[in-house]
Amino acid sequence: MLDHAKVMKALQEQSNKLFAPIDDELDLVRIIWHALVKDPDLRTKIKNATTHLLVPGWQEQIDKAYPIDVQTEPYRVIGIDGSQIYPDRHQNASCALINIGVVELEYGQSSRAHVATQPSVLTDNSHELSFTEDLVNARRQEFELQAATDLASFGISIDRGGRTLILFDGSLIFWHLQSYDEAMKTFFIDAYNKLLMKLYGQGIWAAWYISLPKSKELVNLVRLALCDYNTDSCEAFNKVDHIVDSHIASFFLPPMSRSIVFEHRSPVIDWYEPLLRPHFFYLNGEDEIGRIELPSWIANDQQAVQSIAQIVLDQIKKGFGYPVSLAEAHEQAVVKGPDRDFFYHILTRCGMNHGRSFSISQKSAKKRRMNV
Repeated sequence: MLDHAKVMKALQEQSNKLFAPIDDELDLVRIIWHALVKDPDLRTKIKNATTHLLVPGWQEQIDKAYPIDVQTEPYRVIGIDGSQIYPDRHQNASCALINIGVVELEYGQSSRAHVATQPSVLTDNSHELSFTEDLVNARRQEFELQAATDLASFGISIDRGGRTLILFDGSLIFWHLQSYDEAMKTFFIDAYNKLLMKLYGQGIWAAWYISLPKSKELVNLVRLALCDYNTDSCEAFNKVDHIVDSHIASFFLPPMSRSIVFEHRSPVIDWYEPLLRPHFFYLNGEDEIGRIELPSWIANDQQAVQSIAQIVLDQIKKGFGYPVSLAEAHEQAVVKGPDRDFFYHILTRCGMNHGRSFSISQKSAKKRRMNV
């Protein structure tokens, strides 16, 4: 049983780390940022810098803000999200469940909503790779992309008029693959690229929305300036450890506006087809500054970027701070406690129908009897 008094004490002891004051850091970053913005040689300095820090690429004035008009044209947004039940080592039947939720919202003269889900069962015999939680996570992202390329299976056609955007929760950047072994990494890089190229071939806009982003690509520009563009022999960049890009974006992005499009430049871009390489911009939706990531074929189309920003902002307004299509897709996808119990109940019945007993470890059985 959780001891509330001890938890409260432990949190209070760590509160200085959890809620460190950042006013001094913000003041320092603001001064340096405004100096960087005015520096005509900034790109040259960045190009010649000695650093391991990840910095973005850009083409326009770095602090330019694009106002976003109120959405008036008809549009359609398709939110996609996934959830899972991981394989349980305490069960003798090793399997997992991935549930994909899809929500179609159409706005205009014929406004409508359509929701659908697609559960998939994975077993340790259904894949050549090791059957782990990492595998399930990677497959979930694959299934989310697969859902986008196969909307017809969810009862959604893609040939109607008007603007259509597929919106995913999370990042387009394959960060999770960095820790995988080479076989798994190669398999999923190939799978993701094929699915993303299908979206490109269909001409469907797709964007990835990150709420409360923790990225520091703009912050790293300030860090470089603090170290005179050589972080290999300088630790002054630690002065701004608590600052993230959304803090910097707040210096120049008023509500209802977006930043320019930045190019992501970490080594993982080599895993992508050139048309798919990640780009991003920041959007001030008033309640928070979110990050929107796009493949390069969309990012290089200024009109498409502006339209996507307009759609996402409208979704944020309708969702009271978070895109309503993603919130609804999450509700469709999430596997709750009763759903989990149902899954294991059906798994037990399937085992009985095949003359096999469904057994669980004594540890798991004890937990269930204790309602843990």
